[in-house]
Amino acid sequence: MNVTFLLFDGFSNLVLSCLLEPLRMVHDLYQEDIRWHVVSPDNAPVESSSQLLFTPNAKIEDIDTSDLLVIISSNGYRQHPTPENQRLVMALARQSRYVIGADAAAWILASTGLLDELTATLHWSVLNEFAETFPQVSISQAPMSERGGCGPVAGPRQRWN
Repeated sequence: MNVTFLLFDGFSNLVLSCLLEPLRMVHDLYQEDIRWHVVSPDNAPVESSSQLLFTPNAKIEDIDTSDLLVIISSNGYRQHPTPENQRLVMALARQSRYVIGADAAAWILASTGLLDELTATLHWSVLNEFAETFPQVSISQAPMSERGGCGPVAGPRQRWN
């Protein structure tokens, strides 16, 4: 399995750890063939929500296919859907079998049209604003939503009903 993590400035360390560490454990404990690459939109170090710098272990241009693309966007999610970032997300999504938008990454996924006519979820504190901004996307308060290979998941502070 080949996994690509796309991190945007302001990403949550907690979200990254919750998604990456289980893959590492399966790889280490069961010798499963799982490889992961962590990239940023400009191939530069990315600053987390706790102001730690994270250096990617791969460059965007070195990613040709992924079984799973995980996009993590947390603080600053409203600023992430720039035309350049939207083109990047679309290109990476086209070469990925499955796409997950973690924490508030449903925002950039919706801005590209990848979630049109699908159901998305994200952190409860931004659900109403998301629904107003992207009326073409149905909203769920469930912790995860999946359909058609593209599935947003809410963040670690998700309210469990």
